[in-house]
Amino acid sequence: MSKRINSYQAVAAFVRGFFEAYARGIIDATIEGNDFSKKNDPKQIKQMMLEHYGEVNQYFFDIMFSTLVRLNYKTAEEANERIKKNFDSMKQADPTFEPTMLDYLRIACKSNQLYKAMESEYKRNFTWLLQGKFTTLEEHVRDYTHGILISLADEPMAIHLLVRIIVKAYAAGLKCGSKEGEQHQLHMPTLHGMLLNNVNILLNETPLKSSTEDPVALFKEACKNEEENINVLFNTLNDAMKELAAE
Repeated sequence: MSKRINSYQAVAAFVRGFFEAYARGIIDATIEGNDFSKKNDPKQIKQMMLEHYGEVNQYFFDIMFSTLVRLNYKTAEEANERIKKNFDSMKQADPTFEPTMLDYLRIACKSNQLYKAMESEYKRNFTWLLQGKFTTLEEHVRDYTHGILISLADEPMAIHLLVRIIVKAYAAGLKCGSKEGEQHQLHMPTLHGMLLNNVNILLNETPLKSSTEDPVALFKEACKNEEENINVLFNTLNDAMKELAAE
């Protein structure tokens, strides 16, 4: 039987994964080569995020809405029924009501507590990037919005959703950072590094203990050496890459 994960823990990891992947995409599209110091220079990160400040909301909604629905609802039909019921009620109270992205995200989170946690994580991660910094594992675990268990998600499902977030957000960042007519390919070392780091944050919330440089061994450790988790990670990555290639 699959192990379960706290929804607060999952949402915090999802939001962090989105922002890291989106920002890394912009950086990789803007700064060529593998100059680590340039690509992690706080001034560069801050400037790039300021330049794309107005685009973040839409990409966040496009990627996170369906993710949160899958995390918090058994079926899409259940979520759609709740959306219709809530929005019909709001329309009756105020005929001028038009739902916003935030209204949709609030329903996707299912509970107001989890929505508030997601909102806090959005602000926290974006603020760090606007200061030119990615949060470390230790900072993330210390500062993310913890809460009483509202619901639990299967670990394999949480991994599946996180991998899709990272691939989509990284591709979105590459698109945003590219000049007109340019088309940048996903830089696989960057992508693999983000997947390893964020899956480990999602499942373990502690640094990897192994000193090996073998990526397969590191991914196994991040996945708690659970075969199902490992298979879900790489199968989801493969499927997400195929989807991008077909777009």
